Amino acid sequence: VFDLAVILGNLLDNAVEGLEKSVDKRLSLSLTADRGMLFLNLVNSYDGAALRTERPDGPEYRSRKGGPEHGPGAVERYHGELRLDSAGTVFTAEVMLYLEP
Repeated sequence: VFDLAVILGNLLDNAVEGLEKSVDKRLSLSLTADRGMLFLNLVNSYDGAALRTERPDGPEYRSRKGGPEHGPGAVERYHGELRLDSAGTVFTAEVMLYLEP
C-alpha cells in the first residue's frame, strides 16, 4: 500500500505541476483492479514541454525530481509497466501492477 501511495503521489505531483503551467486545466484519474492486476490511468493537460529524450524504441521521459523512487523505478520494482505519452498539451500515464495474492 505504501509503494502504491508513492507511485500515485509522484504521478499526481507531476500532474499538478503540469496543470499549473497549462492554460486548459484538465485532470482525469482512474484506478481499476481486475484479475490480480491494478490499472492506473492518469491524464492531465500541461504546457506541452515534456522532459523527454527520443530513443529508437520510442520516447523516454524523465522526472524533474529524479532519484530511484521516482519515475519507472518504483513501478519496475514490482515487475509492473509504466507507459507515458504526450500528445500536444495532453500527458497520459498508464501503470499496470501485479497485486499480491
